[in-house]
Amino acid sequence: MPPRLTATLDSLGCRAVPEVHIVVGEYLGGYGVLDDAWEIASARLGVSDRTDDEVRAWLRSLPVDADSVIRIDWARDGIGAELPFSVFAQHFDDLWYPSSDDVVVLTPDGALLYLDHEERFSFVPRLEERREVA
Repeated sequence: MPPRLTATLDSLGCRAVPEVHIVVGEYLGGYGVLDDAWEIASARLGVSDRTDDEVRAWLRSLPVDADSVIRIDWARDGIGAELPFSVFAQHFDDLWYPSSDDVVVLTPDGALLYLDHEERFSFVPRLEERREVA
């Protein structure tokens, strides 16, 4: 979890919502599904050799409405939040720390964006449909 996450969320006009962690965990059916996110992703990006602007451009290219309110879960810490995707895309580097954080993002239409501690971003549209295929 980024240091001073609560202060960062406040500065972005958001706040921590503990219920989000519960909702995300239930939707995923457990966090083990994240082990396969890279393999089943329709879009993926290794970010270790990318600039923040390149990552922002990739995030904005995803089929997610910029104004949609997403749920973000710092699973290991049991903390969640809700904020517009455009805010997340602009400030992802304040909300995810490479090599230490795993961050799960759920969109209103059920897509999953997983930012893992190995510095990989995986986008899985309609996670429920992907589970049925896998």
